[in-house]
Amino acid sequence: MSIGPNVFGPNRVGLWAIENANLPDKLRHVLPRARAVIPNLTDIFLPLNATLAAKDVVRQNNMFAHLYCVAHAIDPTLLAKEAKAARLRLGTGAIEVDLEGAAVQPDKPKLADYARAFVKEIRRTNPNLDVRLNVPPYKGYALPIDLIKDDPHLYVIAQAYYGNMDGRLSEADVLMDLLDWGVPRSKAKVHYAVMANEPRTFVLPGASYKPITEGSVYDDDLLIDSGRLPA
Repeated sequence: MSIGPNVFGPNRVGLWAIENANLPDKLRHVLPRARAVIPNLTDIFLPLNATLAAKDVVRQNNMFAHLYCVAHAIDPTLLAKEAKAARLRLGTGAIEVDLEGAAVQPDKPKLADYARAFVKEIRRTNPNLDVRLNVPPYKGYALPIDLIKDDPHLYVIAQAYYGNMDGRLSEADVLMDLLDWGVPRSKAKVHYAVMANEPRTFVLPGASYKPITEGSVYDDDLLIDSGRLPA
């Protein structure tokens, strides 16, 4: 398996695994089939409440296990502590934080302040841990660009869809927004949608996609719902 210098580097493609009542069994079904849809899949992002059994399924499929967490009505310092505790319990790799809940316009400071507080708590005990900020599209203006530039282990990934996936956005435009606001190219990636538009249609992969060589895909449940996983 060809891998880049780190989980958020080139030649690394991730997939979010959505929690359910029996995540290990779902992963046993999904992961062996997922490479038929995403051939160069390397990394699986698990929820904080994942079990060791779920992580073991990821490793048994020769993929790397990481964690994601979601900012809703939770203090950023507390969320960072919970993410670190889950990582210690599971022995997983990087942490990705979905900041959609902290990124509502026009409250520009909210996203940057939340990100700063989250990263500060991570860095208090884990100075070299790879962390990625997962943000809605076109939020480059509200990111803590100085922190992203100064922290060698901090990355950004922008969603190429809106929250309800009613429409697929231009991945190139979403990426360019990050670059235009000063995110270094080596630290900027795209979070691809599995389905978009109404009625929902499968868009990853498709005739309009070149093979994905970096970034991440949302999510394993949509792969199942789309019916595109091999039997």
